[in-house]
Amino acid sequence: MNYTDSLDRVTHTPTGHTMHSDTEAIPTVQSANDTNMVIWSLMELLGAADIPGKSFNPDDPESYTLLKKAMDSVYAKLDGPEFSGPPTAPTAPAFDDSRNLATTEYVERAIELHTVNLLSHMTPQERIDFATRPQPLELDLQAAFSRAQAALPNGGYVELPVGVMPASRITILRKCVLRGKGVASSIIRQRAGSNQDFIISENFQVLTGSKLTINDPRVPSWFGLVDLHVDGNRFNATTNPTGNTVGTGVSFYGPAQILGGKVMVRNCAGRGIYTEDSSIASAVWEGQEEGQFENIIVRDNTGDGWLSRGPHNSLCKSITSGFNGGWGFKSEESDEYSGSFDAIGSLHTYGNGRAILPSVRTGASLGAICRIGKLITDGDNLTIEASRVQIQTYRCYNMGAARDGLVWNGHEGFIGAMNGNMWSNSVGRAAVVINGRRNRIGAALISTNNPDNDGFVINGVSTQIDGINISGFNAAGRTALSLNSSKCRITGEITNSSIAFNYVGGASNIVDLEISTDREDQIAVTGGRPGQSDRFSIRSTGYNSGGTSASIMSGAIAMDTTAPQIVTIPHSLLYTPAREQCAMSLLGGSPTSTAYVIAYMQITSTSPTAIVVNYRLVTAGPPGTVARIGIRVAL
Repeated sequence: MNYTDSLDRVTHTPTGHTMHSDTEAIPTVQSANDTNMVIWSLMELLGAADIPGKSFNPDDPESYTLLKKAMDSVYAKLDGPEFSGPPTAPTAPAFDDSRNLATTEYVERAIELHTVNLLSHMTPQERIDFATRPQPLELDLQAAFSRAQAALPNGGYVELPVGVMPASRITILRKCVLRGKGVASSIIRQRAGSNQDFIISENFQVLTGSKLTINDPRVPSWFGLVDLHVDGNRFNATTNPTGNTVGTGVSFYGPAQILGGKVMVRNCAGRGIYTEDSSIASAVWEGQEEGQFENIIVRDNTGDGWLSRGPHNSLCKSITSGFNGGWGFKSEESDEYSGSFDAIGSLHTYGNGRAILPSVRTGASLGAICRIGKLITDGDNLTIEASRVQIQTYRCYNMGAARDGLVWNGHEGFIGAMNGNMWSNSVGRAAVVINGRRNRIGAALISTNNPDNDGFVINGVSTQIDGINISGFNAAGRTALSLNSSKCRITGEITNSSIAFNYVGGASNIVDLEISTDREDQIAVTGGRPGQSDRFSIRSTGYNSGGTSASIMSGAIAMDTTAPQIVTIPHSLLYTPAREQCAMSLLGGSPTSTAYVIAYMQITSTSPTAIVVNYRLVTAGPPGTVARIGIRVAL
């Protein structure tokens, strides 16, 4: 009930408030219980504020401000400190999976269960030395890396700061990953004079070469590096005379290795990266054999850029390898290990193998099965030792020099398309040598910056090249395409080469070539002629024109005598045909005669320029009758 609107209201003069007159009875529309409920409720609020009641006196403000004081005491003001600044709440216990409010403290604590910061595990002096420029030579963070990983009993990330972190050796424990702020920002540098492998996986020295799987408790898994730069600090007599003389930058053994984001490994005294795992697959997730590699850069290392002996069936987005002393990238497999890759998105090698003489370890050596999207060798070469290697596109700049460009010893491989050239300083090398069986190239475009080299040398059975284009191998005696095998199928075009095609030998080959000879001294074909099982279709234009098939015809021969005769029929075939490759017929005579003529004809010899035929008529035709002999040749 609104007392201030009652008929018995009065106005309190000092305050101007209206109120029910205390001399009148309470209107009967409000019950006594209602009044008691209101009064008792108000007294509860006063009690919560620990404020005693007081009789109402309109002249005493304290008697009617008790309720406000109680509310101010019990409840926070909207403009008070309780409602200003960041909101706070109690932190839920660890692993609470309810929908209660999650505080910042709870989230940070949850993250810390699998992430630690390297700075937090440095000693105070190490933090000072780390921040000092230049850093003291004695700073060694090896122990700090160990302490940080020890704080991750179940594995996780060690977050690295921006800066250079010197250490003698770092051992990465199972399920632990070092994660930096990027290749240009987080650099782990081996201390000068360490002269040992730098970053190694747990128990590496015991496990390498052991063939042990995850079933052995010493074998780690799910460990690695992410978004950082490894500097091996190798010796240089001029610029770094105290640097390291031995040691691989990264040495890992075990399944499920991780090199994530962008990882650069450089300036190491030995190899840049060495990875290995057992060739035996595992049935448990901890032993998942596939390595998880993303964007790897290896450069300026004294040995190989990356030698991969596992994990097998790995995946990698890109590998860039340059200026290493040995192979830019090399994979191997045996009964003990396997460096196979299910997929490499891009492999680019350049300028490798020059430091170790003779410089025959240049570029990439694929000794384990792999599938590569884009392969580029620049000033490098490629060796394929493994079988069933698949390469979608291969760009080969400046091949040759100390060895042949592409040497393909593996079997049943495939290159979708290749395009490249021989190096100007290469002499006496071949662009492509195929020794393996049943290999195939979809298309190949090869030229040379130095004509004193050879093009393709095919020794492997059942080689197939669907579109070959070779040009420029025009130094004296150099051959664009040499075939010494059987059951091969080669189609394409050869231009401006000293010897376009040399058939060393073989059987059941199918060869379809367009040849252009640009100089008089250039030879279209040489070597043996096609055999009965071969099918050659070669057409040569230019200074030495000809083909491998022809329909030729003799001049007019006398048909009015039975005396034996010899006819020489010139040809322009590229090869001297065998007699069994020639099919003869006696063409119609002149003047036209309806008389049936019986003749004996025999090819007695063939030469590079002509076919010789002996013939004799059984019955002479009318006087003055002549005819011609036709010969169809298909090699």
